[in-house]
Amino acid sequence: MYQYFDYNYSGPPFELWGTGHLIFVGVIAAVLAFLIWGWRNPTEEGKRRARFVLFGIFLVFEVSWHAWNIANDAWTVQRHLPLHTCSLSALACLYLLLRPNYRVYEIIFFLGIAG
Repeated sequence: MYQYFDYNYSGPPFELWGTGHLIFVGVIAAVLAFLIWGWRNPTEEGKRRARFVLFGIFLVFEVSWHAWNIANDAWTVQRHLPLHTCSLSALACLYLLLRPNYRVYEIIFFLGIAG
């Protein structure tokens, strides 16, 4: 299992439309189908729970990304400080999931358009 998390991965390359890719696409499609057709008229409590679940998932992704880079001695100030558009918008998204704010939403929207 460690080979999949190795900094210099030497396993097989990503295979477009391979088994692993199709499973992941199927999971994403199932989640989207549930959100479109299965979750009609959610309560405010349901919306709040969904926000906290997304916050938790996103926070785990961000923390594990930095922890993985630190563990592999790949973390550098130039590359990993949140001073570029992607990192700033990630932090803003985390803030927005905790405290909904339309101004922050607008900033994230335009940062996303800028790329």
